Amino acid sequence: MIFRINTNIASINAQRYLNKNSIALDRSMERLSSGLRINRAADDAMGLYISESLRSELAGLKQISRNAGQAAAMVQTAESGYDEIGSILNRLKELAIQAGDGTISGDDREIIQTEADELVAEIDRIAQFTTYNGISLLDGTGGPNGDGEFTFPMGTETGNEIEITLDSAKSVDLGLIPRDYSDLFTSDTTAIGTLLGLTSPPSGTVQINGVDLAIDLASDSLTDIRDRINNTPGIGTTASITSEVVDGTTKYKLVLSGTNTYTDQNDVLKTLGFTRIDLSTVDGTSAAISDIEGAIDSVNTYRSVIGAFQNRLEHAISNINAAIENTTASDSVIRDADVAAEIAEMTRAQILIQAGTSVLGQANMMPQNALTLLP
Repeated sequence: MIFRINTNIASINAQRYLNKNSIALDRSMERLSSGLRINRAADDAMGLYISESLRSELAGLKQISRNAGQAAAMVQTAESGYDEIGSILNRLKELAIQAGDGTISGDDREIIQTEADELVAEIDRIAQFTTYNGISLLDGTGGPNGDGEFTFPMGTETGNEIEITLDSAKSVDLGLIPRDYSDLFTSDTTAIGTLLGLTSPPSGTVQINGVDLAIDLASDSLTDIRDRINNTPGIGTTASITSEVVDGTTKYKLVLSGTNTYTDQNDVLKTLGFTRIDLSTVDGTSAAISDIEGAIDSVNTYRSVIGAFQNRLEHAISNINAAIENTTASDSVIRDADVAAEIAEMTRAQILIQAGTSVLGQANMMPQNALTLLP
C-alpha cells in the first residue's frame, strides 16, 4: 500500500462525488419548489424551445377565445335590436290592417298615420344607436370597412376566420319610408344616396305619367332629378324644389305640379318621397301592408343569419377551448416536473450526500496512517 501525504486521491474522489450529488440535490429541490422540470435552457434546450412555442400558441388561443366571447356578445346585441325592430314592424302591420277597415274615418286614419310615423322614426333610432363598444351594428356602417361586415379570427393561421354581415335596419333600407321622409333632404345638390347614408342607393327606370325616367340615387341630387324631369318631353308635370328652415336646418323637397301617376322601380320613387308608407287612405294601406311584410321578412332573415352565426360561433369556441386544453397538456408534459420522480431523486441525492460526507471524513484521515511508519 502506498502512503501519500501531499495528495489525497481518495479525498479528491469523495469531494467530486459529493459535489456532484449536491448539484443533483439542488436541481431536485429547485424542480420541486418551482414545479417545473425545465427552469433554464440548460435543463433541456430542445424541450425549452418546444415549450416556449407551445406557450406562445397558447397565449394566442386564449386571446382568440376571449375575442370569440366578445363576438358572441356583439351579435347578441345586434339580434336584440333586430328583435325590437321586428316587434315594431308587427305593430305597423296591425295599424295598416286597422287603417284599411271601411269603418275607420279619415281623422282616425290620420291618428293611425301619426303612430306609424313615430314607429318608423323609432326604427331609425334603434338602427342608428344600437352599438357595441362604440361600433354601429344596425345601420350598415359597422365593421372595419364601414360596410357592416365583421371578421373574427379563429386561429393564428392566415385565413382561419369567420365572417358575418349585419345588414342595415334603417327604415329606408327596409323599404319603409315615412310620409315626411323627403323632409330629411338637407341639400339639393348632394347625391341622394350620400345625403341619406344609404349603403346601396337604388337606381332604375321609373315612370311618371307613363313616361320613362332614368334615376340613379347614387349620383343624382334633387337638382339633377328636377332638371331631368323638366327636360323630358311629354312628362306632363313640372318639377320644383321647395325649402324650409326647421330648427336652424334648411330642408328641401322635390315637388311635382298637378296630379300624377307613378310606376316605381327598386324603390327609387319611394326614397324620393313620392310613394311611401301611407295609412291615411284606404288605397295606401294595401301597398303599406306589402311593404311592411317585406320589411318583416328582411328582419327575420337578418335574425336567422345571426342565429346561424351564433351556433357556428359556439362550436368554434368549443374547438378553441379544446385546443387550449390540449396545448396546455402538451406543454405540461414537456415542462412540468414529475413530483414523484423528483422526490425519489432528491432522497437518493440526500442519502449519497450523507454517505459522501462520511466517506470524505474517513478519506481525510487516511494520510495520518503514514505516521505509524515513523520509528
